[in-house]
Amino acid sequence: MPKGLKAALEDIQAKAIDLSELRVQTVTGDVSAVIKSKNFDDLEKLLTPGTEANAVASLQLVLDTTIKFDGDSLNFISTAASPELIEIHKEAVAAGLKQRQGFIEMFKDIVAR
Repeated sequence: MPKGLKAALEDIQAKAIDLSELRVQTVTGDVSAVIKSKNFDDLEKLLTPGTEANAVASLQLVLDTTIKFDGDSLNFISTAASPELIEIHKEAVAAGLKQRQGFIEMFKDIVAR
């Protein structure tokens, strides 16, 4: 087996759990953060207390969609979900599905070689 393909398969195996579902969450609220560095490249890291920032957040989960690999889905829609947030959430789900499809197509091309 070629080295590149073996490495790709090992990487996919290591990430199999992450690939088994697509999850999109839409959250509203306010976040205040005291940033300890000037690196804004990784917002998630910046907003994680104890790493690069101290954050105080008042957040509300408004929409949550989980799509399993076999197509089963679970959806949560808060009564606080506005039509605008629902549209943004739908676009994020569609983008996630498109990304997953692209990854599967890429993998099929690699395996077919």
